[in-house]
Amino acid sequence: MPTYEVIVGNVGSVYQGRSRITALATYESYVEISKEHVGARCFGEDVTLLVDGEIEQEHTGHLRRE
Repeated sequence: MPTYEVIVGNVGSVYQGRSRITALATYESYVEISKEHVGARCFGEDVTLLVDGEIEQEHTGHLRRE
């Protein structure tokens, strides 16, 4: 059974476990915050979803592109 982890730029690991559904929901939630929630700690930060330590999805926040 794979292990999932969601890592957010300046926050760190926000989820680690075996639930794909929870990992995807957490990833999507933090991507939305990174894109749209000005003033949030993770606004503009990168968000990465790992499966067994390998990148499955990655959002590059606007702070990294500037």
